[in-house]
Amino acid sequence: DGSTGLLSDAADLGLSSDSRINYDHVSDVGGANTDRISYLTPKFNGFQAGVSFAPEQGQNNEVNGFAGVSADNDVGQHEKIWEVGARWDGEFQGFGLSLGGGYSTSDLEATATLPVAETQPVITDGTTAWNVGANIAWNAFSLGAGYLTEESEMTDAIEVTDTSAVFARRSLDVTRDTWVVGLGYDNGPWHLGASYLNAQLERDASGVVGDDGEVNALDAETDRITVGAGYTFGPGMTFRGAVAFGNFDKNAVAEDASDGAGEDGIVDAAIDRDFTQVTIGTDIQF
Repeated sequence: DGSTGLLSDAADLGLSSDSRINYDHVSDVGGANTDRISYLTPKFNGFQAGVSFAPEQGQNNEVNGFAGVSADNDVGQHEKIWEVGARWDGEFQGFGLSLGGGYSTSDLEATATLPVAETQPVITDGTTAWNVGANIAWNAFSLGAGYLTEESEMTDAIEVTDTSAVFARRSLDVTRDTWVVGLGYDNGPWHLGASYLNAQLERDASGVVGDDGEVNALDAETDRITVGAGYTFGPGMTFRGAVAFGNFDKNAVAEDASDGAGEDGIVDAAIDRDFTQVTIGTDIQF
């Protein structure tokens, strides 16, 4: 996956599931279950680069042995997904160093019906993303960090005159920033690690008081601390487990207070929720 760039083993240890905010925004448009063409350059002096292209998000499936490959134009899914990435691995005075980064872009296959009065904003644009990462290793220890930012756009409808008769559409920028830092320790077959992840999402407000738009922006944030361990019990076979503790917090999104009778003026209520996640599994590689 060219867009991955580099997220170090230390930062990734125990992070087996996606805890990033996924609210009114498309993420991972070039996910693992996607048909793609990829090319990786030979590794030269520790440097390697790659590029990949996917015609569309997801996979084309044959319904049965006689049916042709399915074709679709799904609302909210992406196509023409380009990803490029590069990394460098080296050593300096006994320290192992790894640096990397990536960039991806995609178009929207089909736009949802554009919003009208009293509807939530809809995704109306493709997604661009870039990430950077670094890892430092010394003896049995490794310290890694990664940063990812994603940008897209949504469209909302607002009342021009606050009369519920004349409407205009407004574009809303949607940005999500995710960063993670982790520390790992390896001692023979044993592997230990801990990490901290923070993800923030922000969407513009669609209006101001008097136009019946959403008068405040959407802000959501996830924090997560994970500790994990693994044990290699045979060639290419590892048992691993992790425990994560975190919090998800999202502000309320309100409409113009001049809404008429019977309208509650709230598009989405606030959420403040703690969570605990336990992961146990095995990893077998040939």
